[in-house]
Amino acid sequence: MTAQVKKLFERSNNGRKTLQEKLPPGRRIQEAQGEKPDTDEWADYAMLEIEHSNDDGQFRYKSLRIQSPFLKTILRQTIGNYPRENFETDKIQLRLPVKSFFHYFDELQKEECNSEDQSSSHLKCLLTWVEHEFRLTFSDVKNMTSVGMITYDLTDYIEILHMNHMNHFHVEGWYVDSDGKGCGSREHTAKISAFAAMKEISDLEAIPLDRHHDKDSIMDRHLKRGQLFAELLGQNYRHYDGVALKSDKGKGLEYVRGRVMVDCNTFNRYNPNQQIHVDKDDAAFLNCEENEKLLLSAATVAGFALQEKKWLHFTVNDLEEIKYNEGALKSLVLHETQKSLLQAMVNNHVREESHFDDVIKGKGKGLITVLHGPPGVGKTLAVESVAEYTKRPVYFVSSGCLGVEPHEVDDRLTDILDLVSAWKAILLLDEADVFLERRVMKDLTRNALVSIFLRRLEYFQGIMFLTTNRVSTFDDAFQSRIHLALRMNELNFSSRLSVWENFLGQPNLAETTITPRQRKRLARRKLNGRQIKNAVRMAQILASNENVDLQVGHIEKVIDLQEMFHKDSSTPMRFGNLEKLGCLVLTLALFALFIFLRWF
Repeated sequence: MTAQVKKLFERSNNGRKTLQEKLPPGRRIQEAQGEKPDTDEWADYAMLEIEHSNDDGQFRYKSLRIQSPFLKTILRQTIGNYPRENFETDKIQLRLPVKSFFHYFDELQKEECNSEDQSSSHLKCLLTWVEHEFRLTFSDVKNMTSVGMITYDLTDYIEILHMNHMNHFHVEGWYVDSDGKGCGSREHTAKISAFAAMKEISDLEAIPLDRHHDKDSIMDRHLKRGQLFAELLGQNYRHYDGVALKSDKGKGLEYVRGRVMVDCNTFNRYNPNQQIHVDKDDAAFLNCEENEKLLLSAATVAGFALQEKKWLHFTVNDLEEIKYNEGALKSLVLHETQKSLLQAMVNNHVREESHFDDVIKGKGKGLITVLHGPPGVGKTLAVESVAEYTKRPVYFVSSGCLGVEPHEVDDRLTDILDLVSAWKAILLLDEADVFLERRVMKDLTRNALVSIFLRRLEYFQGIMFLTTNRVSTFDDAFQSRIHLALRMNELNFSSRLSVWENFLGQPNLAETTITPRQRKRLARRKLNGRQIKNAVRMAQILASNENVDLQVGHIEKVIDLQEMFHKDSSTPMRFGNLEKLGCLVLTLALFALFIFLRWF
């Protein structure tokens, strides 16, 4: 086979297409000798460059037919899959310009050095043709990219683009992601819109990494992000501070600051319309080196924001290890006997949760604790302290969020208990009175709610805390299902002093000049734990606004305002009291607005 490119043009004669040799200008076409049917008559040439016309003889396009078996093999091995250019068929005919030859020119040159005599001559013939065909393009791209610029019509010559529309290009690629069960590749498409004149390459929506001026820094950042991504595979409990995505397409943003569960597998179960699918058999993924997989890892992971109760996509770089307050349980203001019993029960459950079982498989493996007492005595704080001690997430839910209809409550409770079990979380059901109250014959709806809750409680296998203010109305069936009931009384002087010490001793609190004697003075004022926390927080804002250390006077000002409000709100509402209350509310609102404007 001759290592040449034969130039022909296609003619149509009575519906019969023939190929005719294209002679240099000045020579008359020898139709009788040069016109041949499109058969194997031109098979002796390594390549055919064919000019196609319509029936009226008007030019349409050019194509290149690869006939050399050596070239076919080399092109399949070197280029393989390329957008809109097929090298896998027996008859390889490519419409000009053949952009794959431009992009793989260097690789084809290397193949020429490694080829044997005949295949080398055929490849050299191809390379000579490519150099001539793209001589202006090579020059233009080199001149423009040397100064970091490009024009729209040359954009797909600096990178392989998969679709050329009238007003934009598509860049198709892939990255590494996980579906919660394993890793694979996911497709991604970037759009480069048409632009006039010249544009800096770095300003394009997608550019080759080699063209970026900060390539090494980008690779370093992506490698570190990939290592974080690898650590987040499976289920992981983390702290998040940043903007989360409502979909992995980037649509919808929500700021989240708090603890989250990273769990793609459960995300897919609860979000069938947004499931993350990966191709685990993709050849490009399988042939990728481990470091390259880290570089190509996804920028986000799917999970659940515990405070917001929403499924979201979290950016990998904004996820951090949780800094647990391991002394939280120790500093909890609770009778030592109660605290020791609570700690022992939790320790035993964590240790034995996978061993002990009831007579009926799956029953009786949970730890159910009831915390009862007036508001502000630390019921929620006790649950949070246990969670810090066990390093487990807390799933907080108010009974009002479960609905009022039995089927609605059953569905929501089933989902919540499923999530809690999947994450080994601690469930806190606040204000659980509606589920715990004694059943009566006349209220069938509430009876159904209690029955549903009892049944779910029976098969629950985790740690659950129920808070209530009315234990006297408990249904008898709950008595045997509760493992531990803790009465949390109103704070006495000693308890209040401990609470003050805890809040004033927090590491993130501003500098304070409050003495031990002043702390005792504060403890004499009858406040619950929530009121003490709010007083410290507001006083800290007041001190920061004045640019001074936190002083006892700041706290006492806030407490005085609290007590005025409490006094007026507990007094029968006469006109004068309403007027005073209105003035107090207005004063508090103006004070809060002033602090907000100065602080933020």
